[in-house]
Amino acid sequence: EVERLAALWTTALEALGRLLGDPAAGGHTPGDFPLVQVDQPEIDALEARAPLADLLPLSPLQAGLYFLTGFGAEGDGPDVYTTQTV
Repeated sequence: EVERLAALWTTALEALGRLLGDPAAGGHTPGDFPLVQVDQPEIDALEARAPLADLLPLSPLQAGLYFLTGFGAEGDGPDVYTTQTV
């Protein structure tokens, strides 16, 4: 029984070793990005666009800019960051 367990363990380790050389194996999971709330489909969609190194939350300025884009969704709302002088 010990030999059988050792053989199964060796088989599992060899399979893991083969996966290490495969660039398509593995990938990021939500636990890799503790500073943001993101699920696996979102990570997969982001990685399809570009390789990920890290995901960070928006800075306060970025969050404010993002929030204010909702006021001018049609392009006809006021843009508080653009001024015009005469």
